[in-house]
Amino acid sequence: MSRQVQSLERGLSVLEGVLKGGPIGVTDLAAQLELDKTIVHRLLNTLQTIGYISQDTNRKYIVGPRLRMVSAKTLSTLNMRALALPYMVQLAEYTKGVAHLAKMAESRAIYIERVHHPMLPVTSTDVGGQAPGYCSAAGKVLWAYLPQLELNDLLDQVEFRSHTVNTISDRPALQRQLAQVREQGYAVDMEEHRLGLVGIGAPVLDHTGSVIASICVACLSSRSDEMVLAGIRDQVLEASRNLSAEMGFSNGTF
Repeated sequence: MSRQVQSLERGLSVLEGVLKGGPIGVTDLAAQLELDKTIVHRLLNTLQTIGYISQDTNRKYIVGPRLRMVSAKTLSTLNMRALALPYMVQLAEYTKGVAHLAKMAESRAIYIERVHHPMLPVTSTDVGGQAPGYCSAAGKVLWAYLPQLELNDLLDQVEFRSHTVNTISDRPALQRQLAQVREQGYAVDMEEHRLGLVGIGAPVLDHTGSVIASICVACLSSRSDEMVLAGIRDQVLEASRNLSAEMGFSNGTF
């Protein structure tokens, strides 16, 4: 075992020891892990420096703010998936398509939940699948509500790859679409990512009003006449409002 792997393994053991036994002192933790006290103290200092553990008023080690934040985000995502499922089932049933819940992963939308209607041919958008931010409904929603500086960084780095003849191919066109998303509160994908599929997505907001995910649906382009799409749009917007309310958002419309 290399020294780096050994250090990582010991660091994780120390963190787990604090999680299970905290508040705990360095002497008790070292004895529990059967490690030298000096080594445990050094690892505790490192974990404290990066915020994964901290010390209480008695100088005992406890879970730190950074780990609490990571845990809260994980629990929030799990909770959001469970809360989103009924709305996603309704969207998939209404459109005879596939509903997704997505979050940002670097510059892409990553699907964290999925409901697929049996009438839609099998697609490759499983849970864990990803879509480009610039040509998918889910991605355009997530990009549109980014802080301007963060969005500018993404736009500086994006490489426009043509997935279909309808894929957005330049920055000004994308910026116009993202501005439209912010204005109307939803995004559309008119066969930009996959031929034969159209998508509509809307944001999911938390109690602070921040966009934490997008809820979207894709269906066959044969259902893309204006009246049908208007009905799908309304269903997606209703789902986004309801899910946002369940995630704590209560500040009017968006």
